[in-house]
Amino acid sequence: MGKRAMAKAGHRAPCRLTCTRPACRCDLDHRTPYREGGSTSSQNIGPLCRRHHICKHDTDWSLNRNNDGSHTWTSPTKHVYHSRPPDLPRDTTSDPPPF
Repeated sequence: MGKRAMAKAGHRAPCRLTCTRPACRCDLDHRTPYREGGSTSSQNIGPLCRRHHICKHDTDWSLNRNNDGSHTWTSPTKHVYHSRPPDLPRDTTSDPPPF
């Protein structure tokens, strides 16, 4: 199995935000760009549909992939949009964390 197939197999969730394109039909996007020394490894790549991949690289939108698997998109007007993979539970507690 090639790197591309292995990377997509490791990401069952669809592209994020309002997109439902399955990972197996997405582009692979480097978290740290390849030209900036980012590796082509499962820790540094993830699926983005073509539309969101182009949006990330060719517009003023920015994407941050968080360590918990969620994504944070920031618009050119600085509005922030969070998305979570379907398998991550939402925090329903009202108590602040103890730290």
